[in-house]
Amino acid sequence: MKLPINQIFKGWSASQYFGTEGTFNASTAVDPDLPILSTDTRTSGFCVPVGSAVFSGANVTSQVVRILNNPKNTLTYVVLSNGRLISYNSSLASETLIGTVAGGTATWAEYYNNYIYIFGTGASTDDVSRYGPLNNSPTLVDNAWKGATLGTQTALTNTTYPTLRSVSMPNHVAHVHGDNSLYFLDFINGQGLVHRINTKKVTDEGDTNGTTVVSAYNALDLPFGFYPTSIESFSKSLFITGIYTVDTTVNQGKSAFVLWDPTDTVSFYLGPIFFTDPLATACLNVNGAIYVWTGNAQNGVRLLKYIGGESVSEIVFQEEGLPPFAGAVDALGSRIVWGGFTTNPAVAGCVWAWGSKDSRIPAGLHNVMKTTSTGTSPTVSALKYVLQASNIAPRLIPAWVSQ
Repeated sequence: MKLPINQIFKGWSASQYFGTEGTFNASTAVDPDLPILSTDTRTSGFCVPVGSAVFSGANVTSQVVRILNNPKNTLTYVVLSNGRLISYNSSLASETLIGTVAGGTATWAEYYNNYIYIFGTGASTDDVSRYGPLNNSPTLVDNAWKGATLGTQTALTNTTYPTLRSVSMPNHVAHVHGDNSLYFLDFINGQGLVHRINTKKVTDEGDTNGTTVVSAYNALDLPFGFYPTSIESFSKSLFITGIYTVDTTVNQGKSAFVLWDPTDTVSFYLGPIFFTDPLATACLNVNGAIYVWTGNAQNGVRLLKYIGGESVSEIVFQEEGLPPFAGAVDALGSRIVWGGFTTNPAVAGCVWAWGSKDSRIPAGLHNVMKTTSTGTSPTVSALKYVLQASNIAPRLIPAWVSQ
């Protein structure tokens, strides 16, 4: 008996043998959001194969930690785990090695107030470096956190986080909040912490430590045993995820989140609220709603939506894969994307998507891009929509690791 398939917008079915209308069993690098012909303009709804091309050069020599854009120039900056800072021009056709931070390590990077801040640098991976001012002859400066640049702060702690497919989760994830401060995460003496960077203009924007609001070590104490993993704005608050499990075999505790109003210098006001999975690795504000990725270190990814108070709702679950790194999630319109991997029909780092660029189209889970990764355990470590490419066929840039 032949079963007609009228449309595939609802993506992968929830089970292998029992699907619903508009779903199918599996795919790799197929995206119904694209037009079927290069000369078309409309979303097709068909099984359109997705092509890709490598543009990085010889300077990419280790895992990509972060892909960043900024409002001061048209360059795209890439930070590697070996401390390299690389830039690409607006057409992604020119690659420039800017330099390498002290210590040759980096665990995270973030743009804030005319500078690129790079975390986990220095000989003991306990400092912050920065590159800027981006609008006026930028230079790479080390020892910005422990030195006088940001007020001679206490050293960071290079806490070991779980390793997913041979790649360590970042331990100093940062986020710029609406109060004009950059907040970043740490863990020391069995407790999570949030630190703050705040700068002002003397000669150039962001060149000097703030005075009304200053950069500060330990702006907030997080719960004991709570290893903070990601941070995002939610209205006037900060939504912070964390884990109690650092082993990749034993479930040592559930992951959780807290909500904090930075005007409260004493404590967070909600949480910890626990998820069902041991790992919560990333969160993202999409059109005012917080989405969270959870799972474990062996297999299984859950995309959740925070619906207020102490409640979350499950959007989708995929059996294969690992929850993405905090720098490997992004969104465009009503589509949310995250990095991961696939083993069937081929082993490769890939990009997963939920939803469409058009909210009128039914949401579903799709594998929308396959990288040219090799090795036995590839995965996508960072991704971003870096260009204002045509929304007929949006251009997503993933970076992958092959082991």
